[in-house]
Amino acid sequence: MAAILVAGSDEEQVVSLDDTVAVRTDLLKMSDGWDERLLHLLRHHGGGFVGRPVSVPPAPHAGGHVPGITPLGDAAHLMPP
Repeated sequence: MAAILVAGSDEEQVVSLDDTVAVRTDLLKMSDGWDERLLHLLRHHGGGFVGRPVSVPPAPHAGGHVPGITPLGDAAHLMPP
């Protein structure tokens, strides 16, 4: 069973990704105050939800210098979204 851990104000709970109503409800609670266009996507998303792992490099981590290459955006900052 694929599941996500939802951090709440009182306690943490595990929600099955197969329960789209529960996932949608928890995502909307966490997104309170967001722009209505983004909330619309959560409210009217027709498919299921898929969990994706978030990975971080071991700390401390320093990339090596490569002449002629300049990393931009996410490639320049080693951190999860």
